[in-house]
Amino acid sequence: MNSIGMSRISCEWFIRNVASKPVALTLLFVPIPLIGLVSEVCGVDNAFNKSGALLVCVAIFCVYLNHFLSKEIERQKSEIKAIKEIGLSREAKINTLKVAVPEEMVATIADHMEAVFNNFSNDIPELELTQRKLVITEFSAGIVGTLVWGFGDLIQLISWV
Repeated sequence: MNSIGMSRISCEWFIRNVASKPVALTLLFVPIPLIGLVSEVCGVDNAFNKSGALLVCVAIFCVYLNHFLSKEIERQKSEIKAIKEIGLSREAKINTLKVAVPEEMVATIADHMEAVFNNFSNDIPELELTQRKLVITEFSAGIVGTLVWGFGDLIQLISWV
């Protein structure tokens, strides 16, 4: 398998197991500025600013995942549309397939089409919800990261007061 195929599998795993869970998304970007702040208080120069830069990287990563997720949703919707065009009933699928497929494979392919239709129909709302969560995360991480990155040096003024 090539590296593109492996990255797709990794993204799918990440989306299903991390990005779809609000707690996991929060754990993805909340500790970064906290660690930077603690490091800054402990004497590491510009640690808070650098944590802002890392947050911006998290936001960019979420944008990438969101693009991947959009393509997956569109692919699944096009598969559903193609199956709907053939017809929703099993008989309609079998009659359409008889023209192009050997007789012994028709029932198997029709069953597979129904399974794909049912899986994708259930999958799309979940993927769209995950996409909305990713948008909120990328926006939050981007805004907070930019502010911390740009104004994080002002934390030294507060610590001297």
